[in-house]
Amino acid sequence: MYRPVPEWWTQPVMDAVTEPPVAVDAHHISLQTPIATSPGLNTSYPTESGFIKVDSASYGRSDRTTCSSGRPSHQLANTHCHQSRSQQIMSDRCDGKSKCDVPVTNSVFSDPCGGTYKYLDVSFTCLPAKSGFIKVDSASYGRSDRTTCSSGRPSHQLANTHCHQSRSQQIMSDRCDGKSKCDVPATNSVFSDPCGGTYKYLDVFFTCLPATPVVLANHERFKAFPQSV
Repeated sequence: MYRPVPEWWTQPVMDAVTEPPVAVDAHHISLQTPIATSPGLNTSYPTESGFIKVDSASYGRSDRTTCSSGRPSHQLANTHCHQSRSQQIMSDRCDGKSKCDVPVTNSVFSDPCGGTYKYLDVSFTCLPAKSGFIKVDSASYGRSDRTTCSSGRPSHQLANTHCHQSRSQQIMSDRCDGKSKCDVPATNSVFSDPCGGTYKYLDVFFTCLPATPVVLANHERFKAFPQSV
């Protein structure tokens, strides 16, 4: 849902469903977990237990109406403009944090479609910390050396050390992020085969974050920096 630029919001810390604060201008987006208020006191303070998890993000343009005011029609015509790494870029900068600031510019996201006026569309969840959850930091399905998982394998199956499925981290994040446990088969049927004839393995790095997934969701769209055309 598109809304005007919001102010910083103050929400009761025990609300079951609430919207975390978002601030944005033409250059910049700030995500922050909810701010708690002390009952009976005219004071507020950031919660120390909330964490951001980016669910989806797209830097580009998917319609002709969003962030279109004052723009010429040719800058709005391409509605299939999408930077494929948008979610990964936002996740790298925001996941597991209580606040993150990301410039909405080509210098951060790169330009997926020159001549198109772009915006950032982000959906994220606030996870209050009560127990542990997984955040996948990196993953690679393939082969990067000749020694790992090599026992009993013929040499020609170990020769390609530049084998990597580029979507490995996204696949693992989709299956594991925000969960306390996940089971993922390290097979071609899950990851697809990045290099036929090579004996592959899954290399994963992850972080345990002290949070439980009580969903406090927010979905906003943000105007890109005007020079990002």
